[in-house]
Amino acid sequence: MHYVEGTPATISNNITLLLVHGFPDTWFGWRHQLLPLIRAGYRCIVPDMRGYGESKVVSREASAYCMENICDDICALLDELLIDKVLLVGHDWGGSCVWNFALHFPVRTLGVISLCTPFYPNNPSKNPWKMNLSKPGRFDYQIYFQTDAAEQELDQDAEHSIKCLIRSMSLKDTENTGDFMKLPWRPTQDGGALAHFPHEIQKSDMLTDSDLKYYAWQFKQSGFIGPVGW
Repeated sequence: MHYVEGTPATISNNITLLLVHGFPDTWFGWRHQLLPLIRAGYRCIVPDMRGYGESKVVSREASAYCMENICDDICALLDELLIDKVLLVGHDWGGSCVWNFALHFPVRTLGVISLCTPFYPNNPSKNPWKMNLSKPGRFDYQIYFQTDAAEQELDQDAEHSIKCLIRSMSLKDTENTGDFMKLPWRPTQDGGALAHFPHEIQKSDMLTDSDLKYYAWQFKQSGFIGPVGW
C-alpha cells in the first residue's frame, strides 16, 4: 500500500489526519491541502487506496474492493504505523469509505470529515441496487462500471481518461469542451463513460501539465480495475 506522510516540525495538537481520496483520484488529489494541514500542526497520512496508483492491484475480482476490505486496509495501515486513532477526511467515494470505517472501527476513529458524501444509514431490508437498476438517474455510471467495457474504455488511454474525468466547471473549461459538458452523463445509453467527450480534448484549467502527466502515470500503473471495482 503506497502512502505519503507529512509530519509537522512542531506537533501542536497530536492529531493524525488520514486523507482518503475518491474516484478517479489518488493521494495526489490532496496535494493542495497537504502542506497547509502540516503547517497547522497535523500529521498527515495520504494513501493510494486499494487498486489505485502505486498501491497493489490485489485482485481482478470486484468483490476484492468491497467496503469491508477497504476499511481493513486502513486499519492495517494504522497498525503498521503504530497509530491508535485518526481523524478521517474523505472526498467523494473516500467520504463513503470514512463513514464506513467509523462504523466498523469506532475505537480507531477520532472523528469524520466527509466532503461531497453524506452519511446514509444502512438498511438491511432494502437493497438499493434494485432501485438503481430501475431508476439509475445520475448513478447510471454504477451500472456501466459492472461491465468489462468500462475498464477497457478507461484503460485504453489513461491520459485521455484523466483529461475527461478530472475537470472544473470554469468558463475556460466550458469553452474548451463545448456543450457536451452540460449534457446528462448516461454511460449505459451513450455508449461509454467518455462518449460525450471529443477525442482531442484539452486538459482542464485545474491541472498543470505536470499534474496531468503524474496522474496519467499513476493510472497506467494501476489500471482501472480497482477504481471501477469500488
